[in-house]
Amino acid sequence: MAFGFRTRKKNSADVIFTNGKVYTGSDGEDFVSAVAVKDGRVMVLGDSEAISELASQDTEIHDLGGKYVYPGFIDAHSVFLRELFKDRYLELDPVWDLDTVLDEVRDKAEDGDDVVFACGFNYHILDDYETGEERRALLDEISGLQTLVLLASDGFTLWLNTAAMDIINQVKEDEEADQITVNQALHILLDYDEKDIADDMAALSLDMAERGYTALLDSYSNIFFNSVFQHAYFTALGDSEPLRQRFMGSLTVNRKLMPQLVSSLLLGEQAKCVELGDMMDYSTLKVEVCQDERLSYFTEEELAEVLGPSVERGFNVNIDALDEESLIKAYRVLDGLRDKVVKASNFVVASDFNLPDEVRSELTAPETIISTWATPMVPSTVISHCDTAEDALSELTSEAAAIVGKADCLGHIEEGYYADFAVFSENLLEKGLGAFRNPTAEMTVIGGEIVYDRENEELAEMYDVMLSQRI
Repeated sequence: MAFGFRTRKKNSADVIFTNGKVYTGSDGEDFVSAVAVKDGRVMVLGDSEAISELASQDTEIHDLGGKYVYPGFIDAHSVFLRELFKDRYLELDPVWDLDTVLDEVRDKAEDGDDVVFACGFNYHILDDYETGEERRALLDEISGLQTLVLLASDGFTLWLNTAAMDIINQVKEDEEADQITVNQALHILLDYDEKDIADDMAALSLDMAERGYTALLDSYSNIFFNSVFQHAYFTALGDSEPLRQRFMGSLTVNRKLMPQLVSSLLLGEQAKCVELGDMMDYSTLKVEVCQDERLSYFTEEELAEVLGPSVERGFNVNIDALDEESLIKAYRVLDGLRDKVVKASNFVVASDFNLPDEVRSELTAPETIISTWATPMVPSTVISHCDTAEDALSELTSEAAAIVGKADCLGHIEEGYYADFAVFSENLLEKGLGAFRNPTAEMTVIGGEIVYDRENEELAEMYDVMLSQRI
């Protein structure tokens, strides 16, 4: 419940959360009873009586009733957009051969949909088919009437049947366009309902808010999914806030591309979100590396070349190393790129392998490269990577903030940091590691603003049920 009192003060707080147990994670007292917020950031921490002196008649005051307040959780290994789009396309595995891909598409086409969209095939399966005609013929054998649209796992290779290509050629003729990009072609061929996208986005975001998440770094997306997501988000923004988390997008690269193209695409993604300030940004280049030459293989020289321009422009780099050789390669390349850092680039290597000590000793500054586990293709809980509740809390807050390149403003509740909190009825550290399997927040706060309140949500849900039962 919010209420105001006192007269306006020059240095008064915008919001005060009082009568709680606010986790500071300091070496001294771990909990204080109140926190004051101004301009979306933590103004001061302390006891409720002292903090109350910062209130004015315009200050919102929220009584936490003894609940526990932790830094807002950060999902640094999110697959948010994959979850958002998972029922909107046929997912293909990049390890599948040509026959398997065609069989899967054929099975999907038998559902009778006018448009069949599949995503994730390995573009190398088409190496033996050099011309567009040869490639289209493979899909025409499945269907000549339906529109078949296949996007490779690299996000840049498009494979169409003749029916789809005819649509693109007609648009080019009507628009007198010499060329249409892959992203433009996908928008022409695929008609997504933006309201449905926004509704599903809001539902996924609510689920995260219910568990105390206030920020996420999205991985394994592509330019098309990013653009559909952004457009639906901005369209919905006029009526409501479709996301209850700070969203940090990424550009995923898993093949050799022109380095300047990569950095230009990141700049373009970043520019689209500048008006949203700290609620959405695209500052991370996500690169997948393995030793399989038919998948995401890079030599050290190729990897350094792809990363170079993005590093020089200050973008963060997050490398998923899928084997030990690639882990060593990633460390060596990032260590060598440190001299090119002009702005504060953040270097992360995600892997299920450990860097050998003899390799670490050869590096100049391995301590400046953050290590974490590989991002799974499906959501997973933090407890599978932690031994204690303290470890889990650290991984979801301070460690995650470092991974996403926001260690100076997220991951702690302290003066000057964003006022992003997760409120729980119990002390998670006393409940043990299992409390982080599927945490249930009472309240979630971003920049001092309550974006989720369990009590209010339950009341609203009950009201909706009552209305639906009226005769």
